[in-house]
Amino acid sequence: HSWDGTRGCRADDGRRILHLDINPRSGKLRHVSLSSSQPVLTAGGGALAKAPDYEDVAFVSQTATFYLVSEASGSVSEYALTGKATGKSLLLENLFPKGCFQSGYGIESLAYDERNKAFWLTSEASLTTDAQLPYGTLRIWSVPCGTAKPRLFRYQMDSPCWRGGAWHIHGVSALLATGDGRLLVMEREVSVPKGYVGAKTHTSIYEVVPGE
Repeated sequence: HSWDGTRGCRADDGRRILHLDINPRSGKLRHVSLSSSQPVLTAGGGALAKAPDYEDVAFVSQTATFYLVSEASGSVSEYALTGKATGKSLLLENLFPKGCFQSGYGIESLAYDERNKAFWLTSEASLTTDAQLPYGTLRIWSVPCGTAKPRLFRYQMDSPCWRGGAWHIHGVSALLATGDGRLLVMEREVSVPKGYVGAKTHTSIYEVVPGE
């Protein structure tokens, strides 16, 4: 009922670790504290060279470590609770080919299924290599711990509610593995006009059974 997350602001080119105490019955946040004064560091102990654009975090209780998604590098790396990189990361080269992401739409969502010991992840929007598929077709990967091979599932997003605007974002922003074969998928769309006045957003959460 307590877990660690990462703060969204930069600190020494990394992230600070927060401890969140959540009421297990009500789900209400009881307390937030800085559980480590150390920024997220590389495996060699140095600060990160550039902003990694962290997008999601998943805690693995079996190893007492957490994994961070860096959209900038297209990587998912393991960190100790001190904030130092362990040097381990998920092997994604065969899942997301080099140059496959649309600009600004890299790996966005990460979830860990503790019961089945597998990671789930996807990009925010369709890959450039899937341009021949219908709009909004995403690749959701299940990456088991151990030697089992990753499994690929296709996910079809809703059609966008709006078009155009000075700034428009449409994609999957979060995943949650329930442990019983289901996924909760959050779709998010944001439309911001020039001058920002009149900005609007639409968010949907869908229950999905991969493979059905």
